[in-house]
Amino acid sequence: MSDTTIPANTRVRYTDGHTDEIMVTMFQRTAAETYGKAHGWGSLMEAAVKFNAYSAYMRCRQTSLTDLPFDRWLATVVSIEDMANDNDAVDMFDTPVAVNVSDGEEETFGPFPAGTPTA
Repeated sequence: MSDTTIPANTRVRYTDGHTDEIMVTMFQRTAAETYGKAHGWGSLMEAAVKFNAYSAYMRCRQTSLTDLPFDRWLATVVSIEDMANDNDAVDMFDTPVAVNVSDGEEETFGPFPAGTPTA
């Protein structure tokens, strides 16, 4: 199911195989920060995954995609993905990469053909 009010930026994959595509906004991100502070999660750097999960959860609750409490909902989630990164793996091969070398000169590498190993 999808959150059709605005374009999606986040994909939630569940243990039962279905996915939700939602738009997580600053409202949900700040709500996650407030909730996390109140529940002793520490800083964003200490609990980034939890903050991200709660942001997605807030959007799912607001759009009636779930009525479960956070911990029960989270137990049904396989992954939460930033959809803005969906095309990055393909796009990075078409973009030259500027690299500073030790002599101060800038050298450009790429573009690389799709499927070129990077590691």
